[in-house]
Amino acid sequence: MLSLTLTVNKLTALSYVSNVKVLENFNIKVLNEYEVEINGKKYDIKRTIGLNDVNYSFERSSFLGRRIKILKFSLLQRKDGVTISIDGDKILLDSFNEKKFVNDLMLLDTEKLLSSKTLMTMKVKKEEITDVINMALSKSNNTTLLLWLSSDNKYVRMKIKNGELIEKVGEFTSLGENVDVFIKQLAVT
Repeated sequence: MLSLTLTVNKLTALSYVSNVKVLENFNIKVLNEYEVEINGKKYDIKRTIGLNDVNYSFERSSFLGRRIKILKFSLLQRKDGVTISIDGDKILLDSFNEKKFVNDLMLLDTEKLLSSKTLMTMKVKKEEITDVINMALSKSNNTTLLLWLSSDNKYVRMKIKNGELIEKVGEFTSLGENVDVFIKQLAVT
């Protein structure tokens, strides 16, 4: 069993693990919504989605009988995010790409946050990032702000509350010379 604790919204996490594209993190080739390829062999997908878990069953018939592989995602809501437990076939778990899984889920969570009303958007030069961060720090009294910096398909995501950095994802060195900036006020939960 694998377990990941992330600071993402539970509904976003549930949406992510219920999309068959999540299976690509386990070296599974998704052919369509109902069929995948595992180690060169085609399997039919059966998926059940609940409020706290998503189960995938992969079945194929062979002359030796039915072959079944299983992956199960269980979500436990926490005060600051969600814990995702992943259980199932050992071969699939051994091929799990944790880094891609986490990055894709964090990106999806941020995209959902940014899709609502943004306080400010701007373009700055890389050397002006420090000024933008200082401005966000000073404006974050009694509130939580999301600061999203992106360029060249790379990003840095920061959550700031009461003048303090509470979360940072990504590296500033990965950003290019021209940086897009989004600042959003987050609701307190």
